[in-house]
Amino acid sequence: MRALLAQEGWSVNRKQVQRFRRSSGLKVRPKPKRIPRQGESTGLPNRATHRNHVWTWDFIFDRTDGGCTLKMLTMLDEYTRQCMAIRVERYIRSDRL
Repeated sequence: MRALLAQEGWSVNRKQVQRFRRSSGLKVRPKPKRIPRQGESTGLPNRATHRNHVWTWDFIFDRTDGGCTLKMLTMLDEYTRQCMAIRVERYIRSDRL
């Protein structure tokens, strides 16, 4: 409904359309309910007790002045909090990781 109104030149957002439909007595689809995860976790968190015991990795995204995206993969040692490796590229594909 919002897309049709936008095509006709109306400036409305999703919540305005929902409010109107509710006040008119029309059915509005509720948000899907979140289903909690079933069973036990397979990856229990480990607390690092010595060097090189637990490593963590993370992706960091940034933009250059020209607007290009930079992707960084960082690997840290949890115990020393030292950066073990960092890989910076515009495109990091799974086969190159």
